[in-house]
Amino acid sequence: MTVQEARAGDMIHNIPELIEYASSLITVFPGDVLQSGTSGGTGAGRVERATGSGYLQAGETISATIEGIGTLTHTVVAEESVPDDLSGAQLPPTRTYRPGR
Repeated sequence: MTVQEARAGDMIHNIPELIEYASSLITVFPGDVLQSGTSGGTGAGRVERATGSGYLQAGETISATIEGIGTLTHTVVAEESVPDDLSGAQLPPTRTYRPGR
């Protein structure tokens, strides 16, 4: 079942902007995967899945395709523990990286 389908052109920030921003915070190496979020209407468990939960469940798969390059497929695994903030982001706020900005 396809839950979400979007193109890079639908993104709020384009891919070069995302790479520029990420590389201003961390060193980006060949093979790194930068995940930018979800397309409208599918975040925060808003999608009804066959499992009855709007959230990804262990065993489900996620695939992303770039035409002419290939497809990246991940199988979801259960977390050992749940983060306190449930934001999905495990980095501190960007303002803490560059004081005074």
